[in-house]
Amino acid sequence: EGIRRAEAAAEEGDVVYWLQPLGEIQDANRPASSHLVWTKSDLADGFAVMESLTISTVTPDGVTPLLADLRSRLSALQLELEAPLMTRRRHRQALLAAGENLQNSLSPNLDIEIRSEHLRRAGDELGKIVGRIDVEDLLDVIFSEFCIGK
Repeated sequence: EGIRRAEAAAEEGDVVYWLQPLGEIQDANRPASSHLVWTKSDLADGFAVMESLTISTVTPDGVTPLLADLRSRLSALQLELEAPLMTRRRHRQALLAAGENLQNSLSPNLDIEIRSEHLRRAGDELGKIVGRIDVEDLLDVIFSEFCIGK
């Protein structure tokens, strides 16, 4: 099932990479529209590949070429992105609170524990928008947005 879903997603993707260990024979199942990326370049022992990306996940800048290639391909697509429309006040409030907490987490003057707490709070605020909320938050929304009689 996982392979079927991955293949379906690859067919719909704007940019698809096929990762394969360096030195292995190219997989015949590789989609023609995918971009070949050789992995494990740190183990290559001088093996050179001319027309494909090579990366390593164990070296400090090992994935930099892949990220640069992805940025280049995405900018070439010139995707038309629209800002999402905020139709609910509580979504807007949650986004503003998340942004404030993210901004606070960047303060170099705070201890790492406090910065982590700001990141946790930002995640909680985003969770309210995507549906991950706790019971107390749900009760607050029910009692504030709906008329509930005795």
